[in-house]
Amino acid sequence: MMRALVCSLLIAVQAAGGDWMTLPAYRKTVLANGVTLLLMERHGTPIINLNLALRSGSILDPKGREGLSDLANDLLRKGTRSRTAGEIAEQLDFIGAELSTIADLETTRVRLEFLKKDLPEALDLFSDLILNPVFPEDEVAKLLSQRADQLKAEKDSPSQVLGRYYKQFLFGAHPYGRPPGGTEESVMRIERDDLARFHARAYVSSNMVIAAAGDFSTDDLEARLRERFGSLPAKGIAAPAAPAPRRLDGDRLLLVDQPDATQTYFAIGDIGIPIDHPDRVAIN
Repeated sequence: MMRALVCSLLIAVQAAGGDWMTLPAYRKTVLANGVTLLLMERHGTPIINLNLALRSGSILDPKGREGLSDLANDLLRKGTRSRTAGEIAEQLDFIGAELSTIADLETTRVRLEFLKKDLPEALDLFSDLILNPVFPEDEVAKLLSQRADQLKAEKDSPSQVLGRYYKQFLFGAHPYGRPPGGTEESVMRIERDDLARFHARAYVSSNMVIAAAGDFSTDDLEARLRERFGSLPAKGIAAPAAPAPRRLDGDRLLLVDQPDATQTYFAIGDIGIPIDHPDRVAIN
């Protein structure tokens, strides 16, 4: 867990591009094709936490296909050119590795935690998932149906949908107001080719930051990552930055009536500060 936190902090500091936090020594390397490596040796426990972060998230989802980036990330584990979904699950279980994926507004992440002794197998799997997903039609259809059912069921739980309604109300038509997980309608518009196009657009060299913390040799791990990711074509992502959200004038109120609810939930707030604001840490 601590190594996962360290990786998250490495990525956050890199994204902010500032000196708002001092971390233990780590090595930053930018490969010739633009892939950024952030490597921090932390000996003591034979565990390695490996993270991929893309400098883009759900704000890239086309209008009407909200949830695309999140679904594409979830489907990485459902098949590659050399592994089926079952084989991926079996290998994760065999080496006792923990894989998680998340897509939020401006970042997309893949995290793998594993024992030091399993580094060759784990890194081979990690790179295969990221570079070679195939988005099998049957797995896509299954996940889309599951996600639509999940989104529909969440409407019966005010605590689960409060944040979604609140952000849509606060940000309006701004990309931050669009739900990263999509809606019942938007996810069912997504097709297999949409997922493949998103992967080809977002999973490119200059959009990748790979952070690792744990019990490894920095020189050795850098060489292994360079071997797997250094041959990617040098390519960036053509995506305009999201405009600053418009601040609201006066008070606004949104009421969502759910007659059968036994509790009432509130969300109160306003537009905040950007990630690179010098007072961000102090405010948090």
